[in-house]
Amino acid sequence: MPSKARPAPELSTRARRRLSAPVHVAAAATLAICCAPALAQAATVPTTVTFPQSYPLAQARTYVVQGTSTPQGGCQPPPVEGRLAPTQQALEIREIAVDTQTCQVTMESGTPSVAELEAESAIAPKTSSSSASSSAVASAARHRTPRAHAADTYYGGYVYARQKDPVGIVVTSVNVTANFWSNGSCTYGGNREEKETWYGPSGWIRLNSNWHQGVSCADSYSSQFDEYYNEAFPPCIPAPLYVYYNRTAIFGYPSGELRGYWPLYTNGAPCGSLLSYAGFLTRTH
Repeated sequence: MPSKARPAPELSTRARRRLSAPVHVAAAATLAICCAPALAQAATVPTTVTFPQSYPLAQARTYVVQGTSTPQGGCQPPPVEGRLAPTQQALEIREIAVDTQTCQVTMESGTPSVAELEAESAIAPKTSSSSASSSAVASAARHRTPRAHAADTYYGGYVYARQKDPVGIVVTSVNVTANFWSNGSCTYGGNREEKETWYGPSGWIRLNSNWHQGVSCADSYSSQFDEYYNEAFPPCIPAPLYVYYNRTAIFGYPSGELRGYWPLYTNGAPCGSLLSYAGFLTRTH
């Protein structure tokens, strides 16, 4: 087999179907976050909501994105992607402010430190739930397979996406992992995983969820859909709030490049804009 690594191909029709036709952007990807126009609850949702950050990002870039209002008073962002070259370690994209009148969101992208990534992963909800399929296929996916040739390279990473409420509690999160072997021309083997959490004490439940995963010569992938619901989220009472992760995914390619997708939007209550959002694409191999 050829030993020279080839660039990661553009997403195939198969891959695009998994992600419901995401919109591709440059390597330092942008992420539009849903915000809700101040409608019925204008008195409880400020015109401008800011989200203080506990640490700075290296090579930080700040920009404004425009959401699209939904009939229920929410705002759906265009799905976009983050990318890591084989030599890049991590990318974080986070929401730092939202204008609830115009649905414009100020985002920041950059590189978090290893310590910051570890601290972020440690704040998962103490009371939470996670799901994992017990099927034979899913069990096999979680088992790391051996490499076929000594010269092959092991790559992998994960996408972690989460929401925090106004007091800093992680109320929903999704994590998808894809690890794989590469001979420079094809991906094979490895393992794939997924996990979701939701914070029950403040009323969050999960309504729907499904996981897709696989590996072929073209790529290794793990892709998760989740729908969460809260009928009594304190800032929104009495309006219910829905949150959609559609779809959180990671793709790995023969070159070692990783691509992550973490589109998220809220619906059903304008106060959804009080939830701050961040996504992480991190290389582990």
